[in-house]
Amino acid sequence: MMNNSLTEKRQSVSTGSFQRIPSESSLSSVNGEVYSQHIPCIPWQRSQSALDLENKEITGGHTVTTVEYSDANKSTGAVSEHSKVYLDLSKAEDELASAAAAAGWTGGKFKISLQTIHQKEEMKTTSAPSVSIQARVVRRMSSETGVYPVNSDQCEVTTSGSPPPKYEEQHTVCLSPSGSGPVVHTKTYSFITYNQLKPNMTITLATAVPMIREQIQMLRSSKAVEQCTVLRNMLGLIKAAWAVPSSGRDIASRLCDVLREEGGLEILIENCSSSNYEVQLNTARVLEQSMTVGNRDVVARRGLEVIVRLAKSAKDDLELTKATTGILENLFKHSENTCARVIRYGGLDTILYSCRTRDKLTLRHCAIALANLAIFGGTENQYEMILQKVPEWLFPLAFSNDDSIRYYAFLAISMLSANKEISTAVAQSGTLELVEPFICTHNPLEFAHSDTAHIHGQSAEWLRRLVPLLYSSRKEATSLAAFHFAMEAGIKLDQGKVEVFSDIGAVEPLRCVASSPNKLASKFATQALDIMGEEVPYKLSPQVPLWTTEDVIHWLQRVSPCP
Repeated sequence: MMNNSLTEKRQSVSTGSFQRIPSESSLSSVNGEVYSQHIPCIPWQRSQSALDLENKEITGGHTVTTVEYSDANKSTGAVSEHSKVYLDLSKAEDELASAAAAAGWTGGKFKISLQTIHQKEEMKTTSAPSVSIQARVVRRMSSETGVYPVNSDQCEVTTSGSPPPKYEEQHTVCLSPSGSGPVVHTKTYSFITYNQLKPNMTITLATAVPMIREQIQMLRSSKAVEQCTVLRNMLGLIKAAWAVPSSGRDIASRLCDVLREEGGLEILIENCSSSNYEVQLNTARVLEQSMTVGNRDVVARRGLEVIVRLAKSAKDDLELTKATTGILENLFKHSENTCARVIRYGGLDTILYSCRTRDKLTLRHCAIALANLAIFGGTENQYEMILQKVPEWLFPLAFSNDDSIRYYAFLAISMLSANKEISTAVAQSGTLELVEPFICTHNPLEFAHSDTAHIHGQSAEWLRRLVPLLYSSRKEATSLAAFHFAMEAGIKLDQGKVEVFSDIGAVEPLRCVASSPNKLASKFATQALDIMGEEVPYKLSPQVPLWTTEDVIHWLQRVSPCP
């Protein structure tokens, strides 16, 4: 009896009494019979990167993964084991819908929504069809910095013109061979930083310093074409050093010191008088990036007149003006005497003439140059700025759509307002009234990383000259100075140099501002002190009649150190 039952079940299955539910088909009924209609299968291919993630453990350290693409696979359509596959899913939903409609199947309330992940310029092919392409993926997961040599036939100079990342950034410098003459070896170096920690500058400089020395030796070549190639290589190396967060100033300063010690700076000054335009242009670009404290001394003593003459002759040349205004910007923060000489040779006229341009980089140089002149120039040079109507030129700069241009225009007008002899002329320009709306809408810590012009902060001497602005009778100037010190405090904290504020005597003035009734200035001064790790003073109410006995005691303790 049992065997008969099993036999009947087997027969019923074989005759189709029990239909299997198909997983990739739809069912339709015609005249009581069931037919299976298959939906066309769309080939879904798995990405090789997904397989890598399953087979590899994610560990700390510096991992380099090489992915190869072979052109030989293109003819057969096969996927190589080392290929990265990207799927275009933009039309997948439409294809599924059309296939389902043709099969008489509806998805009900369940709907698949696919979005295409665009792969922007992920793969670049070469002209030679048989050459495999290698893509190098660097996963940075450590906390050190080094210079890593990378072999490549072609590479680009990558610098940070826009604001740099907060935690990591890679800058690549390619030294390409010249077309003729001595061979320039092709090398690539990457300055990589991680998590804003102090980088290993010993490793970085151990490779970068010999490179800059090699370029200086090659710069002595008499052929203009070779000089231009070497100058471009030097520019890329120095700009990449400046672009490294936190330690970029130290790395670039060391390279600039080598440039001066090995005689390269003298060659650059001589090239400013060259009759070859390309040599002049590339020389000015390198010089603009090399104006550290030591190099400014040499340029001010030996090449000031030559450089100002070059800047005057290039007023209508945009590319050359970008470089020469940057050089003047740095010369204006050398000394009061240097500022006077630059003005006498016509440097201030050149800066004001360049304020007419619409080029943002040139306008940034102009705004910073005027701010440096107001800070380092002293009373006499500030009076000369009034005679040449600098406040009127600062007014349109204060309306720029570039925050850096506006900010340094505000610094310039604020420093001029601290001079009581010219304060009336400064107030008439109307630029001071624009200061507080600007700083109310900006965060000093975020603004510090918005531009490479101030990503490393200012020197101790520059900051020391800004301290008197905290005592200004104009609340706008005091608020802006407090804003800047809050910004500098964040930068110096990352660099591990917060002691500079005690060295220049800025802590006590900041405490006075923090306890003052100027709410905006007090806010930024308190923020600066908090970042420095200094004690935040007791905050007094602006309503003196409501003071308690404790308020009066704190006021008596604070009023004596403050001027």
